Amino acid sequence: MSKEQKEYKIEDGWITKHADGSMTGGKGNVEFSVDEDGVGRSFLKSINSVAIHNITDITNYAILRDDTATSHYIVFRDGGEVRLSYKPDGRLLEFTVSRAAVKIANTGHILIKCKASEENS
Repeated sequence: MSKEQKEYKIEDGWITKHADGSMTGGKGNVEFSVDEDGVGRSFLKSINSVAIHNITDITNYAILRDDTATSHYIVFRDGGEVRLSYKPDGRLLEFTVSRAAVKIANTGHILIKCKASEENS
């Protein structure tokens, strides 16, 4: 580890700050990265459930199914989006959330909330 890179231990996890301003880390079921521009990404080792905090925040919801995958596309009233795709055997193909609040439990349960609702809580 270089002098420009610092690693911090947190309860049951770690965070590394890199010389370019990016960060990586992990705790329990989740690993994450934040690039030098501040764009964050998370990797979940497993997902047990995905829940929407308030169904009235959804303005568009589409499900597409074929023999290879099931895909869910959700749009919130403030423009936030969720994309979730998985194979028939349950293996995850895609899970992306943009412009929405996400709470991830170490147990693999995910709660997604419209940012407009988050600001009013």
